[in-house]
Amino acid sequence: MAKLDRSLQRYNIVLVDGMLCQTWAETINAADKAGMPMGVADAWIAATALTLGCPLVTHNAADFQGVSGLPIIT
Repeated sequence: MAKLDRSLQRYNIVLVDGMLCQTWAETINAADKAGMPMGVADAWIAATALTLGCPLVTHNAADFQGVSGLPIIT
């Protein structure tokens, strides 16, 4: 447990709250309406970046093109 705790200290763990859930719902809905449906996991990733106000770093930028206002770094 101590080793796991030390390893996790390197990461920023984002807990799900009401704001993140709302952003997820808006993200997945907007992508669907734009004709670019997203997978559930990709919508969580995008919603987290939007909620934190940070760019999303990915090698799969096409997976997130249906998300308005999301800065993407490849």
